[in-house]
Amino acid sequence: MSANSPLPARLITKRELSEYLGGSTKQVDKLMRQRQIPFTKLGHRTLRFDREKVIRALGRLEIRAAE
Repeated sequence: MSANSPLPARLITKRELSEYLGGSTKQVDKLMRQRQIPFTKLGHRTLRFDREKVIRALGRLEIRAAE
């Protein structure tokens, strides 16, 4: 892939993402439905995720406790 390509060098599957996050694919589905994580649709049923973008999106959802 070239440096100007809009897709990252490595997109991961829903199962790979759920394993990385330590959750289930159902939890990933819920985050997708709520539009809380970005995903790329490559076909009718093919979804892929850019792990770095997902991590940034989840970081924006973090709620920090008041000290």
